[in-house]
Amino acid sequence: MNRSCIIKDCKRKYYACGFCVMHYARQRENRDLFANPREQHGMTHTKIYMVWASMIARCYNSNDKAYSYYGGRGIKICPEWKNSFTQFYKDMDHPPPGFEIDRIDNDGNYEPGNCRWTTREENMRNTKHTKCTPEIVRFIRSVYPKIAVAKLADIYGTHINTIYRILNKETWKNIA
Repeated sequence: MNRSCIIKDCKRKYYACGFCVMHYARQRENRDLFANPREQHGMTHTKIYMVWASMIARCYNSNDKAYSYYGGRGIKICPEWKNSFTQFYKDMDHPPPGFEIDRIDNDGNYEPGNCRWTTREENMRNTKHTKCTPEIVRFIRSVYPKIAVAKLADIYGTHINTIYRILNKETWKNIA
């Protein structure tokens, strides 16, 4: 008996639970079963496509090295972007050279109102681990050596080496 997928107009061979391999995988991942299976955009090897693919891996692939910081924390991608690179591209366009995607609200999802293109330095400041702001950096530089490095680290809940990097302008280089 030659059975086919139960999804209307899908002529692929039955795999499991009534679905073909593709629809079975989508169903297991709670993805849209009816999304266009072969979106034609011609941008598979571009930087923005790699950004999109990496974003999906961080949020949904538990084997991805960054999963615990994204999907593991409950960060999701809006359905329009998750199921369609073309929609992601329409909303975000090409990143300027040297820019990467950033979520404005670090605890929010990847969605049009919460994403922007930003520099790596700016993106690194917008992490859950960042404890400094430009104002704090200026203050640290203005009070050292009156206040010891260890005391500054205690005040701001960061590591001593972070304070040294700020003082030596290894980080926050553009802050006076």
